[in-house]
Amino acid sequence: MAITNMLPSIWSARILAKLEKALVYAQPATVRRDFEGEIRADGDRVHFHSFNDLTIGTYTKDSTTISYENLTDSRVTLLIDQSKYFAFRVDDINAAQMRPKIIDAAADRAAYQLAQTADAYVASLYTGASASNPDNIIEVTQATAANVYSKFVGLAQRMDENNLPADGRYAVIPPWILALLRQDNTFVTQAQPSVVLNGQVGQIAGINLLVSNNVVITGAPADDYHIQAGVANAIGYAEQILNVEGLRLEGSFADGVRGLHLYGAKVLQPELLYDLVLSVA
Repeated sequence: MAITNMLPSIWSARILAKLEKALVYAQPATVRRDFEGEIRADGDRVHFHSFNDLTIGTYTKDSTTISYENLTDSRVTLLIDQSKYFAFRVDDINAAQMRPKIIDAAADRAAYQLAQTADAYVASLYTGASASNPDNIIEVTQATAANVYSKFVGLAQRMDENNLPADGRYAVIPPWILALLRQDNTFVTQAQPSVVLNGQVGQIAGINLLVSNNVVITGAPADDYHIQAGVANAIGYAEQILNVEGLRLEGSFADGVRGLHLYGAKVLQPELLYDLVLSVA
């Protein structure tokens, strides 16, 4: 089959599946993805819905009259404002039997690079933790092999005190923090969780630790690492792969493949987002 006859829907689904397997910050376990609406073009809007908390009443048999509350539905709009593309060429000089393998490998690599770009964007949303909850900012301290484990125990305590849901807690760490943790016997010998997330390297005090090179660095010198933490409901994320197509390139003996990745992300509940700042000792 000629490359120009490739089915866009099949290739879009394939690349999106590969992309999602490479995401850390934007994977389903760390962001909300249950949006309403369709993504067809840059500038589209999708929506996330949530409901008010309910009042818990005391029931006494044969005497309590149950009172029913109205559910209040709130809707947050998310703008799809990130538009990234990939494009590569395959020269005719490549043997016919090798062309499908080359195209598959290049598409897989494109999916990985798109995932890294999207992750870096979601990582930048750590600033939302301070929007209305300064208590969710854990000021910069130096991390060492002797104290780094306790930093995450302290983070878990802060989450407990703020009534953060216990299920699905996460924190994204850079590789150098993981290297320090691997020098801590408690971390090394603890049991690993049965369900492993993208990038997961362990768990401390109920917090799933994920490793990524996209952790945001600030400070002067640049050695303050902003470890984004929380639960999935804190951030909303929506994405779509569009316009994956093959075409014959003019002026050369080659085919081209290109595609468009549209996405957006937004802090939905800042009270569920944390920023643990650790610096290099």
